[in-house]
Amino acid sequence: MVSNLASITLRDLVDISAFQKLADSFSRLTGIATAILDLQGEILVASGWQKICTEFHRKNKVAASRCLESDTILAGKLPQGERYNLYKCKNGLVDVAVPINIGNVHVGNLFLGQFLLESPDMDLFASQAEAFGFNKDLYLEALSKVPVLSIERIDHAVEFLTNLTVIIGNTGLDRKRLFESNNQLEQQVQQRTAELTYSNERLRVLSEASLEGIILTENGVIIEANEKVATLLGFQRPIEIVGIPVTNFIAPEERANVEGKIRSGYDQPYQSLGLTKDGVAFPIEIHGETFSCQGRQVRGTVIRDLTEQKEAEKEIHTLRGILPLCSFCKKIRDDEGYWEQVDVYIHKHTEADISHSVCPECMKAHYPKEYKKFDLDKE
Repeated sequence: MVSNLASITLRDLVDISAFQKLADSFSRLTGIATAILDLQGEILVASGWQKICTEFHRKNKVAASRCLESDTILAGKLPQGERYNLYKCKNGLVDVAVPINIGNVHVGNLFLGQFLLESPDMDLFASQAEAFGFNKDLYLEALSKVPVLSIERIDHAVEFLTNLTVIIGNTGLDRKRLFESNNQLEQQVQQRTAELTYSNERLRVLSEASLEGIILTENGVIIEANEKVATLLGFQRPIEIVGIPVTNFIAPEERANVEGKIRSGYDQPYQSLGLTKDGVAFPIEIHGETFSCQGRQVRGTVIRDLTEQKEAEKEIHTLRGILPLCSFCKKIRDDEGYWEQVDVYIHKHTEADISHSVCPECMKAHYPKEYKKFDLDKE
């Protein structure tokens, strides 16, 4: 298939083998040589050619150059208003050229020829044999095989070939349109491929640069994933989790909830429990969104590991609000109205452990002897 329209030739636009068979049939029926040539003189189809041309004229350098001139320059000089050009070739035979047009463009010629309109001038051809260095006897014998045709017979043959060139032109035009359509389609495919390649590369770079796990699923099955999510789930490479149902990596007690949110297209962040390939559950935040990609419904999901956050939350227990504290005994009143020692209240409402000791002021007030000894020891 030709993709570059500028390089399309007549060979590309017609079915050479089909027209070769047609030319063979025509030559056998009429005894007239036929050919299809492009404008550069390349012979695409040839049938019924005379021996004087194949064995003599086209095998001699000078005579062959005359053939090429006849096939191109002389054949192209179509009188205005005429359907064909009848002319004598440079080597003395008669040819008829019928132009082949694809649309309004002349792309080649259909020939019938290698005949004479009257008995040959034997002296002319004998001198031609000598000039080209041919064996005169063999050359003149080949000349004797050349048919002499009447104008009426030529007209009938030309009428058939003129109609044939219309078929060739229409066939070529259809192929040309097909080439143009395929070329346009190929350009669109190349452009779209380039766009998708760029888009996919951008997505890959952004995905790999993300500190959070990213997966794409279709019908609940993973089709893409980044390095981060593979690492979270205990895998070496993202490709290892492609093709696996995403809920396989959700703790069993959470799967029904996650499956429901996927089916409903839920698009708000929520917390759940992930599951590594080794069966270890860990807290995660899931934020998914369903969208259309190349005609397919795909769900993109960001997964954030909450393990460190949950551990930090356990360590941070701050007493907030106003605590009722007795001005004398320093007990604290709880939410139910009971008064408790400060150490008991703190132990209940935090994870801190209380160790009892005595400050210097209290030691001096309640244990003066021990305080005096403690004070001397310090000195």
